[in-house]
Amino acid sequence: MLLFGISIAIRAPFLNRPLDNHHEWLTAQTLVIHSIWYQRGIAACGFNPIVTYGLAADKNIITPMGKIRAANGDYYYTSQPPFGYILPYLVLTSLGFQPGVLPLQIFNLVVHFLCVVLVFLIIEMLAEQRGAKRADLAAFAGAVVYIFTPATLWFHSNVYGFEILAQVFFLSGIYLFLRLLRKPSAILYAGLAATVFCMSYTEALGVLFTLTLVVYAFFHFGDRTVRKAAIVAAAGTAAALCLTLVQYSQIAGLDELVKRLAGTYTARSGLLHSNRGFSSIEAWQRVLSHYADGFGWLLLVAVMAAAVILGKKLLRPATPGFGKMEKAGLWLAIAPAMLHHLIFFNFTSIHDYSVLKDAVFISIFTGTLFYYLDSGWKRVFGTALVCSLALSVGQFWKINGNLSDCCKKTGELIAKTTKEDEVVFVSVPEESCAQVVYYAGRNIAEFWGEKDARELIRKNEAKRGIIFELDDDNCCKGYRYLED
Repeated sequence: MLLFGISIAIRAPFLNRPLDNHHEWLTAQTLVIHSIWYQRGIAACGFNPIVTYGLAADKNIITPMGKIRAANGDYYYTSQPPFGYILPYLVLTSLGFQPGVLPLQIFNLVVHFLCVVLVFLIIEMLAEQRGAKRADLAAFAGAVVYIFTPATLWFHSNVYGFEILAQVFFLSGIYLFLRLLRKPSAILYAGLAATVFCMSYTEALGVLFTLTLVVYAFFHFGDRTVRKAAIVAAAGTAAALCLTLVQYSQIAGLDELVKRLAGTYTARSGLLHSNRGFSSIEAWQRVLSHYADGFGWLLLVAVMAAAVILGKKLLRPATPGFGKMEKAGLWLAIAPAMLHHLIFFNFTSIHDYSVLKDAVFISIFTGTLFYYLDSGWKRVFGTALVCSLALSVGQFWKINGNLSDCCKKTGELIAKTTKEDEVVFVSVPEESCAQVVYYAGRNIAEFWGEKDARELIRKNEAKRGIIFELDDDNCCKGYRYLED
């Protein structure tokens, strides 16, 4: 608790400040959806992630946040299942909070804390099963890693999206499966089914977790517990996928949904882009930089500790290796994440938050290494671990220290300047950002020319348009009106 409190103190200067950099558009996108649900009613929106506000002038505006259009001109985000947006909305509104930056960041911190607890419990279980003398120390080491890496410090506080919520279900699934291996019970099977349902209803990682578990069951087919666990996980995933398809097909029909999902996969896989696929050196360089930025020197420390253990095993073949539960835990921790990176390689190469999934394996593996080392090497490893995590905190500050309030100022200017019967346009060097949309409380069309702009104005039966000129930092340089 104390160390997690320290991590909050480290992050405090970044909390409840204007959303701007390092993927805070994910937080803004969530808040746009929450704000619209709050205004229009989540049930009225079919519990679907709608990204179009309620004004007539906001209709028919395609944005990076959502590209599937309903007949009434509303757009929706359908690239992933909706639970990552539904759960925080229901939790926060039931506690009396309106959609806002700080409440969502607090929710994200709670998710981080739950993940840390689960990392501790998983490693402690593995160490106790192994007969380690101080299982709590190994669990503590792994939990500290999950607290203080640059990736977990940032993405579990300032950046909220479905990928972040999926972490707690990912860890819960590993924990429950290991509990089943130790002592199966009906409650644990039900818990695993519910957890995998939630994971699959949140992100594609849930499907890959089930696939990984089914593969494990194939190689351990004689174990009834493993077979049954794979079956209940598959049932949970199937239920989540069916619910998602039924839910999203209500927007514009099943055919349109399938077409959009196929387009999403094509973009995220990079299969049709030679400069974004597996053959791209630049893409691989970006992936390596994500790991360097997200985990820093910790990766080198873990590799060195693993090398010591491997060397000990080679010199003393009688030294016991990983047991059944350890192999199962590490397999479930690494395989779904690696499959996600391979299947959605372009997504991984572009977005550094994609490697947050790997924090699960890195933390559990680090804790496992800790109880395998003898007392002398434990001290060396512990010292190196503390030093690497201290450097991680400095790296966290270095990466995220460039603070700006341009998006908020621009959004508030748009909210103050525009009228309800005016369509909002921006002329910006890159695509319009969700942060500006959130602070404006209006949907914003990108300005590509007066002909297209006037067509949208007429389609929405608006009085006129207003075009805001933005620079590279989304600061407003001026605005002008466009009469129909």
